[in-house]
Amino acid sequence: MDAPLEWSARTTKQDHRMPWRGAACVIEPDDVRRAQLARLLCGMGFVTHETPLGELGAEIAAEVSLRVIVVNVLVRDV
Repeated sequence: MDAPLEWSARTTKQDHRMPWRGAACVIEPDDVRRAQLARLLCGMGFVTHETPLGELGAEIAAEVSLRVIVVNVLVRDV
């Protein structure tokens, strides 16, 4: 992976009706699937961090207290 690991993941705010859920991270290389999963988790009340890169997902997990992590097992850089 040649891309620099900066905090470039997209974050979707949680549903204001369920603020107790916490944060989730979706690590999925497919843009459409990643967006669908993030919307689903956001609708369940999670602050959702999204990234196509496994290494960046690990960085997010180190920086953010996550309650849920969804990882595609085919992510190549993990």
